[in-house]
Amino acid sequence: MPCVRDDGRVRYWEQYEHLALRIAADLRTRFSTADVHFRPVEPYGWVIEVFDGELAWGTIGTQFDLDDDGDLSPQQVQRELVHQCADVFDNLWPDALTDPWPPCPEDPGHPLQPRLVRGVACWTCLEDLSVTVPLRSLPSLGG
Repeated sequence: MPCVRDDGRVRYWEQYEHLALRIAADLRTRFSTADVHFRPVEPYGWVIEVFDGELAWGTIGTQFDLDDDGDLSPQQVQRELVHQCADVFDNLWPDALTDPWPPCPEDPGHPLQPRLVRGVACWTCLEDLSVTVPLRSLPSLGG
């Protein structure tokens, strides 16, 4: 867990591994050996790396929307989690897998999407916005 200051803000680099763990937790409901990491690249960027065991899914570049002090508010953390999760699922999901994931509990024929719901990063059904599951809270859906 990142170090939180008295005002609730956290230094952005303290958030990277925490965000990676939350994304990986949901991926592991489908891929039991999934792993997610943020890694710095020169000169000032970062990449997200996703692995399933020894198999690398790939990497994508990212930047955080920081305030002037280089911090993230709790609200920014939730927004970044949605953004990074969407980026991983949109750009690194294995092409061979075409079934919806995570499946909507109301209609498994379509997937849930990462969205911000009342300030919390959630998996959300775009057809029924009342269906939400906080990120890192997916039930085990098997692989």
